[in-house]
Amino acid sequence: MKFCCFIGHRNIKETEELYSEIIKTLAYLIKEQGVEYFCFGSASRFDDVCLKIVSEIKKTYPHIKRVYVRASEQYLSKERQKRILESYDDTIMPSGIENGGKAVYVKRNQAMIDACEFCIFYYDENYKWPKSGTMLAYDYAVQKEKKIINLYKA
Repeated sequence: MKFCCFIGHRNIKETEELYSEIIKTLAYLIKEQGVEYFCFGSASRFDDVCLKIVSEIKKTYPHIKRVYVRASEQYLSKERQKRILESYDDTIMPSGIENGGKAVYVKRNQAMIDACEFCIFYYDENYKWPKSGTMLAYDYAVQKEKKIINLYKA
């Protein structure tokens, strides 16, 4: 089983070129690299766009799975789980992040990176926040020597 995660800025430049690059990258990962699991966090427009595209591609490749990786809600009510599973095939919360406090999203991103062979980023090193969560995740993925695909174009 091969995994890929998506991490990007809260706000992105949505262009036809970006959509095309996401589609091309996903086709390569599925067909050439055998990636089956796509992991998503939350709270970024990049995640939303990628989820939409992966959901469309799933019609052609029904074996792929969309996994929502939670940073909170260690235990889900049946109703909440049902709502999540309307958009995703599964949801997990990595162990060890439940007491992460303000850094819980950083810890969640690190857990996703650790579990994945490929990391698709939308990372602009000049983003308006000096220490964005995306920057921290990108630096972590570099440190862990993950296969990084950065789709940001200036």
